[in-house]
Amino acid sequence: MLSTSQQQAVNHVNGPCLTLAGPGSGKTYVLTRRICHLISEEGVNPESILVITFTKAAAIEMKERFFSLMGESAPVVFGTFHSVFLQMLCSEPRFRGYELITGKRKYGILKEVMASCEIPIESDEDLDTLEKDISFVKNADTSVLEFAKETLWDQDFVRLYEHYEARKASYRFMDFDDMLTKARDMLKSDITFREKWQRRFCYILVDEVQDMNAIQYEAVRLLALPENNLFVVGDDDQSIYGFRGANPELMLHFQEDYPEAKVIRLGENYRSDRQIVEAAGRLIAHNTNRFAKEVKTHSEEAGIWSVVSCRDGDWEADYICKTLLQWHDEGEAFGDMAVLFRNHAHCQKLVEALSDAKVPCFLREPAKNPYQHYVMQDLVAYLRLGSKMLHRRDLFRIMNRPNRYFSRASVTSEWITFEHWKTYYKQQSWLYERVEQLERHVNFYGRLSGKGAVKYIRKVVGYDAYLSECARSEDELDAMMQVADAFEDLAKEGASIAELLHRWEQTKSQFDRMNEEINKENNGGVGLYTLHGSKGLEFSRVVMLGCNEGKIPSRRAKTEKQVEEERRLFYVGMTRAKKQLLFTFVEKEKDEKISPSRFLGELQEAVELKN
Repeated sequence: MLSTSQQQAVNHVNGPCLTLAGPGSGKTYVLTRRICHLISEEGVNPESILVITFTKAAAIEMKERFFSLMGESAPVVFGTFHSVFLQMLCSEPRFRGYELITGKRKYGILKEVMASCEIPIESDEDLDTLEKDISFVKNADTSVLEFAKETLWDQDFVRLYEHYEARKASYRFMDFDDMLTKARDMLKSDITFREKWQRRFCYILVDEVQDMNAIQYEAVRLLALPENNLFVVGDDDQSIYGFRGANPELMLHFQEDYPEAKVIRLGENYRSDRQIVEAAGRLIAHNTNRFAKEVKTHSEEAGIWSVVSCRDGDWEADYICKTLLQWHDEGEAFGDMAVLFRNHAHCQKLVEALSDAKVPCFLREPAKNPYQHYVMQDLVAYLRLGSKMLHRRDLFRIMNRPNRYFSRASVTSEWITFEHWKTYYKQQSWLYERVEQLERHVNFYGRLSGKGAVKYIRKVVGYDAYLSECARSEDELDAMMQVADAFEDLAKEGASIAELLHRWEQTKSQFDRMNEEINKENNGGVGLYTLHGSKGLEFSRVVMLGCNEGKIPSRRAKTEKQVEEERRLFYVGMTRAKKQLLFTFVEKEKDEKISPSRFLGELQEAVELKN
């Protein structure tokens, strides 16, 4: 049974329409019912209907839902922006023979580009950062010159970008973002191409319109001309992909671009219980740049939400683990529970606790194993030097971190001793003394506990100072220090260096095992999701861990616009819960007090605070 607003959306036929659909408002049902209405009641040719989603999974789900409603297949086109635009480009002779590059092949091109620009690659993180920066420029359709000022590369970014584009063109390669930019450019500049596809798609439906970037918005507007039968559905309060170039202001300007547009509000939440809906509404109302809306719940249940203050990260992980087991004892299936966090680094302690307690769980998204990060690898190499024989691999990693001006040629075999190393430098007294100094450091911290040794390496040997020197921004330094902190946190009080190294190997293997399960079917375990990865999902009971300032909102959120996106991300997490929602925050990290997230305060009254 459709509500009045849902029926209005389904019955809309011609002209632009903006449908505001909040969490749990039945937007997929509305979209699929509207497609059926266009075909069955309005006589629209199904081949002329284009449905655009943001993920392949969403496109498949919508297509299946549509077929189940129609009772038969119909040649409606369902696809992502990328798949639809790639189909359009492949129909053009000028793009035939182009090859799409992703993954390792794309990284290979980026390595060539950095080499040609004579910019050293310190780690794989450099390639990740460059790839993300190039992608952002394309998706946001912004000036390369202006954006360069915001990057780690500064004005070198302009050269890197230009070399990357030129090298791709010479190889006749396209990357993922080119599908959008080249299709948009063709729609703008080639009248024949534009009119061909305008005739092909007379009715266009776009899901999750708040996630559109400038390129996608311009392209879809060109495609919808001249009739402008453009039906867009979304929720500006759930726009959380600013780092990819998504711009919720495009949705806010829809009525300016289409003054005749019909606006429909789906104001009922069919997912969450009353108290959860009301709390989420109080939170998101603190954002000023949004459509005003009042969301009511369809559920008659009150719902439960609470906030728990935890002494530290270990206590938090233990408490969450016990809570999940208690919920399971109360009859809740593990598969109906989820734990959400800002990023994978924040769930490390929880992964250990769940593994120890044999609680079934799975990670939905591939996560880079934080225990393989080069900062941890450096610290591990330092700790391994405590043995009598020094391995070439470990020496190569740390001999010049910080810089001591040692030569790799000084390590003459796979295994050496400090005595052999000093012999190599016996004619260069200043380097001989530096080998002796490192030997004294190793002999001293080799007698300390694991935690004491890591602190000594970071503060006395000078590893933290080295990171400060090589970091190209505050954000990069902050990220590296977080990794070093996480390694130090692995060392339990009083545990030896050998025990710390064993714990590191164990935890690294645990993450690898969990990552192996990522692309398989959910095994019925507790879902572990980043807040971004949880979007579009729903669970009976949800835990949001690490609700501290600096995590959510991120310490990188400096402007009000950035804080508003972080608040939307928090809102998305909250609205995944159907009947119970638990927030946890820690009081201390590394023996320093930290504050709970300001967003917890914005939930206002009726907070049940437990210690």
